[in-house]
Amino acid sequence: MISGYHAQVALPGYGAIKAYLELFYQGGRCEHYVELMRVFPEVRRCSGISGETDMLVSIEAASMLRLSEIRGEIENFPGMQKVKTHMVVKDWVF
Repeated sequence: MISGYHAQVALPGYGAIKAYLELFYQGGRCEHYVELMRVFPEVRRCSGISGETDMLVSIEAASMLRLSEIRGEIENFPGMQKVKTHMVVKDWVF
């Protein structure tokens, strides 16, 4: 006899694969690459930063496969020289 059941719904941001992509590109402006990123709903933030790295991109994907697909598409953007992936192991929220 089944006495009941319930749905277990994950809160936004929980259960997702989180990563930062470090982008290195030749020429172009950050704004150009930000516009290209808008096609990915998984992209949470793009930050133009100082130093050797041109941009840092925060991603929350449903799976490693989806993260890999997004990374592959970004690698093929015109002028993209290198993409480094940094997986988020733990977040501290203040």
